[in-house]
Amino acid sequence: MGKKKVFGMVETGYYLLLSAALFLASIYLVSEAFRNLWLIAREISGPVNIPLLLESIILVTLSIAVFDLGKAFMEEELVRGTDYLKHSDVRRGLTRFLTAVTIAASIEVLMLIFKFSLEGPENLKYAALLLVGIALLIGSLGLYSLLCVKAETRKDRME
Repeated sequence: MGKKKVFGMVETGYYLLLSAALFLASIYLVSEAFRNLWLIAREISGPVNIPLLLESIILVTLSIAVFDLGKAFMEEELVRGTDYLKHSDVRRGLTRFLTAVTIAASIEVLMLIFKFSLEGPENLKYAALLLVGIALLIGSLGLYSLLCVKAETRKDRME
């Protein structure tokens, strides 16, 4: 058995382990969200515990992002076999990852806006700064995608 084949098996095992850890973390986050919802449901006769409800939503959102990251690892590294020398593969993986992060962060900012408007309106400026950061991330990702597509189109015309 050659060194290349052994390294490939080790690399595959490592990505499987990482993906499994992310999937387990995602399951844990969802279970914590359901635990919070159960606590809220048991106290249904009183006022709704808004901070605990918001925490549940944040946990579910984070769980989705973590699950999507694990799924991306599985698909990019194990199923499809990303070629890091091929720019289109790198662009696709990076775009997919940053899109998942952007969506999760956007939902988190929305939850922070709700939380701060209820608990501490003076902190809304921090949520607004995070929203500006997300907008910059979206703009940067759009510019990166545009430049990559132009470069790939130019390279195709040259060949």
